[in-house]
Amino acid sequence: MTFPIPTLSGPNAGPRFYLSAKSARILLALMLSTGLSQVLLADESTPRGFAWPETPSLNFYGNPGVIDMPSAEMMPDAQFASSVSSFGGITRMNLQVQALPWVSVAFRYTETQDRNLFNFGDFYDRNFDLRFRLWQEGRYRPAVAVGLQDLAGTGIYGGEYIVATKTITPEALPGQFKLSAGLGWGRLGSSGTVATLGNRPGFTPGDTGGELGVDRWFRGDVAPFAGIEWRHGRWGVKAEYSTDAYTQETQQSNVFERKSDFNFGVEYQASRQLRLGAYYLYGSEFGISAQIQMNPRHPPTPMQVPAPSPVVPRSTWAQDEALWTTAWADSNSAKLKTRDLLAQSLRQDGLLLESVTLRGTTAEARIRNTRYQSQALAVGRAARAMAQSLPPSVETFRIVPTSGGLGLSAVVV
Repeated sequence: MTFPIPTLSGPNAGPRFYLSAKSARILLALMLSTGLSQVLLADESTPRGFAWPETPSLNFYGNPGVIDMPSAEMMPDAQFASSVSSFGGITRMNLQVQALPWVSVAFRYTETQDRNLFNFGDFYDRNFDLRFRLWQEGRYRPAVAVGLQDLAGTGIYGGEYIVATKTITPEALPGQFKLSAGLGWGRLGSSGTVATLGNRPGFTPGDTGGELGVDRWFRGDVAPFAGIEWRHGRWGVKAEYSTDAYTQETQQSNVFERKSDFNFGVEYQASRQLRLGAYYLYGSEFGISAQIQMNPRHPPTPMQVPAPSPVVPRSTWAQDEALWTTAWADSNSAKLKTRDLLAQSLRQDGLLLESVTLRGTTAEARIRNTRYQSQALAVGRAARAMAQSLPPSVETFRIVPTSGGLGLSAVVV
């Protein structure tokens, strides 16, 4: 089953966009797995005029880039990105991880409708990418990166590239421009070829992949590509000259019709993590993409729980031996004062003291957790509060979390 935008007349008479039922299910699972429900919720505390973090936008392969062509940008260290893109019967589901500040790895699952390869109507392919940053962008120097696409798969999407990107912020114009240009091999060198470096083995029918295609890397036809991106606020506009001829999809199969080398697109930063895009590609197709970028260093939901208070060893503040006596346990007023001090200390950490039993060298506190999802975290906060509030002579804590008046467990510290 497909969900088409009708053409004017005939199968290739106008722009098309197809998303199969299987791709739609995978897209839904991908979005849910990355917490789309969270990234769509805007932070109400975000001040007016807030600038979204500067992270590179992704291309249709899930890599930092323009539309189909790559750029030399790198995501922030430890960044995780999931994206889906679709045009002309080709749907790509991408996972990208910035493993090191200068190295990123990607996994991709691609569905091509009506590919008619190996006696399959629709063709599915898995492939891996590697990108290396050679040097960062400077005041006058562009960033430069080298990449290997589909380096260990069947080679259907195999391509290598060297690309440079420079950011320009003109004073007379709002926003900023990012200019990218590079040289591509393999798929990225199949249109507009200017040179040939050695012989590049082609795809062999029946090849199931799984081995490094070292004999294909940076070999064969070479073609220059280029692109530009303008970003201002939440909006971005892209244009590129693509050197992917889509030979297998347009000449060996009738997946779509490629009429132009130029692609155009517009993107919108819907939230801190989510970026949406719509495109017109190769003079014949409409495309869409959704990109989600997340980083464990910058969670979508800010932590509302304050850090725990430090525990000061009693030996540093209770040096007088008289303070270590248990005589206070015989005084009801001293017990009440200790109870109130402990209740106040627990309340600061979102814990309610239901009862406390004091016996000179031991204390049992029954607590109700109103803040933490983890009971272990609540017990740890309770132990810190007891260490701060109880007399030095109390050296054994018995902590009992409760629910509905019933003790759930007992932890002895």
